[in-house]
Amino acid sequence: MLEYKYDTQLLIEGDALDEDAISAYFTQRLAGDCLL
Repeated sequence: MLEYKYDTQLLIEGDALDEDAISAYFTQRLAGDCLL
């Protein structure tokens, strides 16, 4: 089992945000899988 699990797509749906920038932010700061 993963120590951290999060779904950022649900957090940003409907907003004009840069998915690449958000993915980079999470992968640099948190261990785990990102389903962005």
